[in-house]
This record gives sequence, structure tokens and C-alpha cells, in this order.
Amino acid sequence: MPVSSKLGRLASSLFVGIALSLLLPFIPVYAADSMDQAISGGHFYRQANGFGGRSDQGFLIWDEPGGPAFYSEFRALGGVRALGYPASRRYEEAGFIYLVTQGALLQYHPQLQRVLLGNTFEILEKAGLNDLLYARGIPMSIADDGSNGDFEKAKQTRLSWLTNNAIKRHYFRAGGEEAALRLYGLPMSKPQAFGPFITQRFQRIALQYWTENVPGIARKGDITTILGGDLLKEFNLLPFEAKLPHMRYERPAPIAFKAAQVGKQFENVIAEGTSEFAGSSRSRVHNIVIAASKIHGYVIQPGEAFSFLKALGPISRKSGFQTSLVIWGDKTIWGIGGGVCQVSTTVFRAAFWAGLPIAERHPHTYRVMYYEQDGSPPGFDATIYSPWLDLRFVNDTEHPILVQARVDEQAMKLTITLRGRDLDRTVEMLPAIKKNVEAPGPPLPDLLDPSLPRGVRLQVEWAVDGMETGILRQVVQGDNTRIDEFWSEFTPWRERWAVGTRRY
Repeated sequence: MPVSSKLGRLASSLFVGIALSLLLPFIPVYAADSMDQAISGGHFYRQANGFGGRSDQGFLIWDEPGGPAFYSEFRALGGVRALGYPASRRYEEAGFIYLVTQGALLQYHPQLQRVLLGNTFEILEKAGLNDLLYARGIPMSIADDGSNGDFEKAKQTRLSWLTNNAIKRHYFRAGGEEAALRLYGLPMSKPQAFGPFITQRFQRIALQYWTENVPGIARKGDITTILGGDLLKEFNLLPFEAKLPHMRYERPAPIAFKAAQVGKQFENVIAEGTSEFAGSSRSRVHNIVIAASKIHGYVIQPGEAFSFLKALGPISRKSGFQTSLVIWGDKTIWGIGGGVCQVSTTVFRAAFWAGLPIAERHPHTYRVMYYEQDGSPPGFDATIYSPWLDLRFVNDTEHPILVQARVDEQAMKLTITLRGRDLDRTVEMLPAIKKNVEAPGPPLPDLLDPSLPRGVRLQVEWAVDGMETGILRQVVQGDNTRIDEFWSEFTPWRERWAVGTRRY
């Protein structure tokens, strides 16, 4: 049987659906609307794009004429309901072509000209992850079944480990022994109790039988499954480039990635920028996710001046943005795209820590407290306003730089990562400068708002000191040292409330 250099022994793998730590009772199935669409010879899915299905990005699965028929095999094995949504690009390694779904690894064998399923849980074992899997309620595998390499004897022994009747019924429900072996593989363990469930591990799946009710997760008697494909992504057992979603209308090359050729191009983290947005409205969080998704995967070529507005595209309802609070002149109003500046600010911070030359950066009119939640000094921000105010910086290296975005909606934290070749430079933020601090003054008169119900009071402005600030950056590369200055002049801002006047 062929062996891949990284993924280990492969042959077949099925759908998988939830570890207790993932808190997902099933793989949700969405209507075929803007979330996914048919393409020639395949389908485009946004559901597993890393941004909750939001944004234009997603993953393509299609049949290549004369090559991998991933889409046909995907449908033959049960499609989304069995394998979950496509969750990676295609990539090549050790002579095989792969594509990951949420619950499976599809593997194309050029010699056989067939797409098979990979033994996901054998791959995870070979990667030395048994202890981590056990911590998630997945039993250790039994290394020696006494078969001495005799497949028929191994099959007889391992099938005898199906001692939990509910798991056994679910296993053979695939369509008998032959279908079960093709989809799930042989048992790798006996059933084992973990708190409210009993788990049995197979080559391509782990099944959980729930013995207790756990509100919001599962009911007593339910059978749930572990998302094996997602585990391969989580534990970095595929090239990280393969995790980058396609743009909606991108036409991929016949082989999307050749890991051996490009795997090291972006292997190093050059710099990261972070910011927090606790207290943001749902619409503001939505806009942060949309904006982050639109720049995720952008590659800045050597010598290129990265333009945030260019990478972002139009800020409109059509492009996915919602109404939220935005700064307009000397006031805060409701407008499309409130929260996008959280992303431009975080991109600026990543470029700052990478020591990249900043060609254009503008401060906000007043100090936005989101950008100081993590202890950052006032002025460590960057506003944008299309088409007049942009954030631009230059890739002054000889190698491309990849932009990656990650939004943690639970921790309310945004991370922008720049990846590429080591820059061989050190970057330090020198002590910030504050001067001409000015108090904001008393609250402004209430603003009558006919869009709000009568009697409702909503704060729309927050009091904050005005000041002049200077953020200083020292960049040392070889024998050269430079100091970059980023100045901001913040207006003192007064508190204000909107009062509803609309009658019910």
C-alpha cells in the first residue's frame, strides 16, 4: 500500500461529526443559495471557509477531466451529510493528490485513477497525537490484534470488538460489512466510557454513544461522530496553503498546491498584529469578520505597495457588510461597514511589527477605546474611508508575504498574521509620546432619533480625552537603524445619548 511522507498510510475515510470539545451535535446542511453554488463539473461551498460561511471565499470540489474525480466520489459517498463540507484546497504530496472535507480525507491515486478515503485516525496516530485524542474522549488504539498481518484474521478479531449494540448497529447501517469497511474501516479500539458517552475508534471515524443527556450537545441514546478532517487541519497535517479558501470565481489550476515546491514559501511567521473588540454590537462583529475574510489569503508580491482598500473591495450591503456605528466628521452615526477599521488597525499593527515601510496611515478623529482594550497606547490605530483614506505599506523584501486573518468571536479578538521568509530584522516600539491632553467636557444634549422606539435611550458617543500622540518604531537590520514616527491628533470627544421618538 502506498505511503505518503507526511500523512502516513492511507486508503479510505468517512464522515465524522463531533468531539465533545467541538460542541457540534451534527453537520448542519444549508440550502443551496448564496452559501454554495454549482460550478461546471463540481460545486463551490462557503460553509467551512473559517468565517462561519460569511464572505465570498469558500472551497471548490470538482472533477478534473482525466484526473481526480473528487466531486463524483464525494457525492457517491453521501456528500455533505456523510463527509461534511469541503474544507481545503487540493494539494499534491508524495505523488498523491488530496482534498480535505470536514469529516474526511479524499486521496487520488494516479496509478489507480481512483479517489479513495484516507485512514484519518491512523494518520493522527502516526503523527503522535494519541494523547491529545484521548483527552478529547477518543480511545487509544490497540496496537496488536494478534493477526500477524493476516487481514482476514484481523478483520474477524477487530469486528468482534463491536460490543456496544448501538455503535454496532450504526456501523453496519452503512449497508453491510463491505460498505462499513469502505466507509469506516476496521475498529482500532474497543468501546470505552468517557463521562456522558462511550466512544469507539475506527480507522476513519470515531463514534460516540451518549449515555446521558447533555443539554445543547446530545441526548441520551444519540450517536455522534468526530470531525476527522477538521482534526487534520487543526493539527497542521496538511500544507497550511491548502487551508486558504478560494475566491468565489477563482478558477484553480488542475493541481492547486504542490507542497514540496511551495510549502516553505510562507512557513515562517514574520509578524502578528492583534486587537480586541469586547462590547461590539453583533453588526460590528459581523463586519469585522467580513472584512477579515476579504483580506485573508492576500499575497503581497516583492516591491508591492499593499492597499487595504484594494484588498478589501467595496464596502456595501451587496458585498456583505451591515449597518453599524461609524465616525462621520465630528460625530458617530449609523453607516455601512462600522467595524472595518478594527481590521485596518490590526493590519497596521502587523505591518508595524514586521518593520515594513508604511506609505499611508491615518488616525481616527478621536480615540476609539476598542484599540486600547489590550493595553496598546493611544495612536496605535489606522482608519480607512473609501476612497479617500487608505492604509498602505510596502513589501520591501525579495519574497512574497501572505496575509492571514483569524477572528475569535468568543474571545472577541482579531489576529492578523504575516507569513513569508525570515526578514532578518528586529523591531521595537519605543516609549509612546503623549502631549496636550484635553478633557472632553460635559455630555452633549440628547439626540432625538425617530428610528428608535419612544422612551429608549441609546449611547452613541463616549467621553474620551483628546491628545497628541506619537508611536515610535525602531527597525534594526544589519548595520542600519531607522526610527519611524506615527503621529496622531485626537479631538476630545463628549458623551451623547440618542432618545427614541417613534411611537409603537
